[in-house]
Amino acid sequence: MANRDHLAFWIFFALFTLVLTGCSSSSGTILGSGQSDRSQPPFELSAGKILGQTFTTRHNGLAGVEVYLHSQLPGDGQFIFKLYKTPQDLNPIIVRSFSVDLVTDPGWYDLPFPGRLEQYPADFFFTLQIEGAGQIAVSNSDGASYLEGSAYLDGQPLQNSQLAFQLFYNRELLLRGLLNQGLQWLAWLGITGLLFVLPGWVLLSSLWNKWSTFYLGERLGLAIGLSLALYPVLFLWTHLVGLNLGVFYGILPPGLALGFLLFKLYKNFRVNKSLVFSFQRPAISLADLAYLLIVALIFGVRFYIARPLYLPLWGDSYQHTVITQLLMDNKGLFQSWQPYAEMAGLTYHFGFHSLSAVFGWVAGLDAPQAVIWFGQIVNGMAVLALYPLAAYLCRNRWAGVIATLVGGLLVPMPMFYTNWGRYTQLTGQAILPAVMVLVWSAMTGEERQRKLIFLSGLAMGGLALTHYRILILAVLFTPLVLLYDNHARWTIRIFKLLQIGLWGGLLFLPWFVNMLGGIILANTASLLSTPASDISEFLGQYNSAGPLSNFLPTWIWLLLTAALIWSLWRHDRKALFFTAWLSMVILATNPALVN
Repeated sequence: MANRDHLAFWIFFALFTLVLTGCSSSSGTILGSGQSDRSQPPFELSAGKILGQTFTTRHNGLAGVEVYLHSQLPGDGQFIFKLYKTPQDLNPIIVRSFSVDLVTDPGWYDLPFPGRLEQYPADFFFTLQIEGAGQIAVSNSDGASYLEGSAYLDGQPLQNSQLAFQLFYNRELLLRGLLNQGLQWLAWLGITGLLFVLPGWVLLSSLWNKWSTFYLGERLGLAIGLSLALYPVLFLWTHLVGLNLGVFYGILPPGLALGFLLFKLYKNFRVNKSLVFSFQRPAISLADLAYLLIVALIFGVRFYIARPLYLPLWGDSYQHTVITQLLMDNKGLFQSWQPYAEMAGLTYHFGFHSLSAVFGWVAGLDAPQAVIWFGQIVNGMAVLALYPLAAYLCRNRWAGVIATLVGGLLVPMPMFYTNWGRYTQLTGQAILPAVMVLVWSAMTGEERQRKLIFLSGLAMGGLALTHYRILILAVLFTPLVLLYDNHARWTIRIFKLLQIGLWGGLLFLPWFVNMLGGIILANTASLLSTPASDISEFLGQYNSAGPLSNFLPTWIWLLLTAALIWSLWRHDRKALFFTAWLSMVILATNPALVN
């Protein structure tokens, strides 16, 4: 077993090295620090002309700008660089100049600043001009080469041009800025642990007698899924009795969980005179260390790429931000959309919005920032949710580690959700694996497992409030679990499934009744009753899945095929049933395949 662990570690190490290699920059420049392409004909700069460029800093400590220049006509004039906050400013922040004669060979010419600019993120505008005799050419590229600014000519933005420029930063200030941001991210992860890990962890450890047998990654993924499911249920049922708790939604669940842990600590001290918990603490293995390193990378990468964002991306994020804002304004669920829209009633799944509102309250963020940063957190959580499924299928720590590595760092999904903005679906995907493992565990075996059945129902109810489509995928899984277990009698399995459905249905029922007053159910019925042949060509193309390589790299699909063949050869019933569920998911999400 030790040799197998060492072999798995070296495989992980090789993959991890591959990730680091893929993330390194061959040019040695910082992503977003400017644009170096010079594919367009250069601009000619002479006396009377003013070229300009707007840009955004990606780091703290801007120390200078370098531009790509060519000498065209020598002279005794002065090349002048001016830095402004905006193109409309009249007073420059920094002015630098040198003789036109110093521009000889084509190349990058540095324009260091006398001081260091510590604003981050910040927008700036620089101009280039010549006073006196001489002429210089400034390289440029098309407008798509840089997405955070535009080239200017004589004070007017150019439609499809960017100057060739690079930014450079003071190393000490840059590292200090990254350190400060890293501390902020750690604080947010600490809040995340209290809000979205601890409540589920305490519930599972208290009500599931097999909890102590699970790996660290399994516990974390399951605790996350159950915690995420808990808050929308809490929002709904407190609203039904006339209570909108505001920030107390972020205080009660972790507060009660901490209170329970302190009670156990006190009780243990009274019995054993020792401040040591009675339950067995998990041993940290090599696989666990590798897992924790991957988890750090997963969240670090997601936080890093979101640094420049003022607002969440894509059209869906606009809606999610408005709903989150209304939840924060009303301290809970609402019916009126005023003052943002002349609408009444909310029938949309609100799980993500309730979670981002809770995170915003506790972290002190406004609605747009709460959506951005909790969006990155749930993006990472959706990856951590893969570990319990992989470990449950294989009963191997390294299976969970590899699943987390692939899902978090080697494939475009779910990372692409940062651009796509469909955070509601992503939150459902973070809950779904926990629902599957809980339901699978509750329905297997002869014992009644009433507590586990309740937890399964709670997770299912929270998933229903979080995303209706992902709920359908969870429901598709249940008949397969009925077929899977040969040990428990049919009557016992069906009775357990009915209990899980009853708990989940009761928790969701008030919102389902509320949905009857909206148009979601009518729209859904219309969609289900319309044959694929009756929809427009545009809509058919819009909803088509397209090439599978759009979602996962080809090598992943090849590995998936190889794993399926291997499972068939080994008669692995768990893997085969899971593959059957994946096939049902593909049909459910692409119904046009069967017209």
